[in-house]
Amino acid sequence: MSRLRKLWSKTIADKGPAAEPEACASFLDRPPDPEWAEHVETVPGILLDVLRLERGLQGKRVLEIGCGPGLTALGLAQQGTPDLLVAFDLGFHMKATLEGFGTAPYPERRPSCLRYLLADAACLGLKTSSFDLAYAWSVFEHLPQPQPVLAEIRRVLKPGGLLYIQIAPLYYSAFGHHCWEHVSDPFAHLKWTQERFRTQVMASRSSPERVRRDWQTYEGLNRLTVGGLQKLLLDQGWALRRSILQCDDLKEVDLEGPLARIPLQDLAAVQINLVAKKSAFPSSPCKA
Repeated sequence: MSRLRKLWSKTIADKGPAAEPEACASFLDRPPDPEWAEHVETVPGILLDVLRLERGLQGKRVLEIGCGPGLTALGLAQQGTPDLLVAFDLGFHMKATLEGFGTAPYPERRPSCLRYLLADAACLGLKTSSFDLAYAWSVFEHLPQPQPVLAEIRRVLKPGGLLYIQIAPLYYSAFGHHCWEHVSDPFAHLKWTQERFRTQVMASRSSPERVRRDWQTYEGLNRLTVGGLQKLLLDQGWALRRSILQCDDLKEVDLEGPLARIPLQDLAAVQINLVAKKSAFPSSPCKA
């Protein structure tokens, strides 16, 4: 699991939020670089490291929730050799992704098992009990209402199917605001007033478009905690299988003031990787 820790240390240091639809074409047009390698090689590798404990992906039917530009799905299709991998998102990322296949600087063709879908996570229009595994990488913290999404995932998974959720950074961690490119003070979003925090973000030297996107990302965060995610899953009848929790040491953090009112475990928890199994429970009302 050292790859997981290595990825996070790199991510928090130099990677911003996931690209918005208008930014995806330029992202895909760039020559291969470390960010491309992270999405196509490193993240799929981390997923496979954990899922090998659950018999891997070979021959499985897999669903990605919130695929963005589809790069992780591409890497997972190449490395994991599933029978089918359907990656969906609400944005128009997939068009830019598909246009990139078979052309310079990405000469590889789309794997035959890989499909992209424009869909709402709460009502996918896919057949009930048709997938072995679903995964979401840095998605659940951005969902306004995670409950119906979890219910819909339950519906499309086969009995005993698995769900892999990764969230990073968790909202109450030092840089859980997702605006680390603009604010260097740990826990600024929790210690400062909203007005002061917004002023600091808007004063950033980054491009106005980047500042705008990052502030919108911050405003859309649902503040989900590890305990909150666990409760959501258990309330819907999921069985928890595996968890990797990355935490920070708080010994140098001044806990006086606003931070004193926040549970210490929430301040320390930076990233959660969790595997849950579908068990017997009523499915979502959204049927197909």
